[in-house]
Amino acid sequence: MPGCPKWSLPEVKMEWEKLCVKLSEMGVLVEVVNTIIMSDE
Repeated sequence: MPGCPKWSLPEVKMEWEKLCVKLSEMGVLVEVVNTIIMSDE
């Protein structure tokens, strides 16, 4: 799971975690991360 920017407020970090869980359950997060990894080559 991608980390939240370190400068984010605690409230933002909590929402980030919730959003990442939901996106991961939907399979969207995996697609985004794979796209980022593939574009880095």
